[in-house]
Amino acid sequence: MSPPALPSTDLTGSNSAAQAQADARRIYVTGSRPDLRVPMREISLQPTRGFDDRLTSNAAVRVYDTSGPWGDPAFHQDPTRGLPPVRQAWIRERNDVEAYAGRALKPIDDGYLSATHAQLAAQQAGFPVSGLRSPKFSPAGRCAPGPAPSHSWPMPGAA
Repeated sequence: MSPPALPSTDLTGSNSAAQAQADARRIYVTGSRPDLRVPMREISLQPTRGFDDRLTSNAAVRVYDTSGPWGDPAFHQDPTRGLPPVRQAWIRERNDVEAYAGRALKPIDDGYLSATHAQLAAQQAGFPVSGLRSPKFSPAGRCAPGPAPSHSWPMPGAA
């Protein structure tokens, strides 16, 4: 009896990539809240052939899907619209942060050396590359969840 054939090792992706997608599907697992959906890939496994030549089925394996919203066929796939603000409702419910106008954006905030570089990048991208959402802060006496800062920043409006 010969061992089962191994999958193709074709590195061009002509067969292996298509087979990998066919054997996996995107699912969502409910997180710590009903509106929190954690993306997972459920990978179907081939049956295992035993020494007695009998096949034993294997349960599917779930792994975390790191592709973000781009891996979701229902996602709009339009980079000009940005990512959905999925945490916005949770942040508002905590009632421990407030939005503020913030300072004017500078090219260096987005990694550009000058306004000319930022404008060129925006033209090449075909859409504005920054400034879509307002910043937030925790008012005095409140502490937003997260790691404690090792420094103290002045809050807007603080004297």
